[in-house]
Amino acid sequence: MPPTPGSQPKYIVFLQKSDLQQYLDEPLTTTLNGKTPLANGITRTEQQTIDATTESKVFQFGLSQAQNGDAVLVLQPLA
Repeated sequence: MPPTPGSQPKYIVFLQKSDLQQYLDEPLTTTLNGKTPLANGITRTEQQTIDATTESKVFQFGLSQAQNGDAVLVLQPLA
């Protein structure tokens, strides 16, 4: 999720294929409008679909280092 200008991002939406399976079995235009709207042009129904799908999948994130030196993405649920 984009941060405010000049600040670092601190939230991420993490979705797995299984989170979207009910939508993947039908054409995308059945779920969302086929034309990309501006932020203020998203319909109430689309907003409800987006919120129902993503609200529980928003995490704060940070980076850590594993013992072998690899970077590790650490996710912390908001709720």
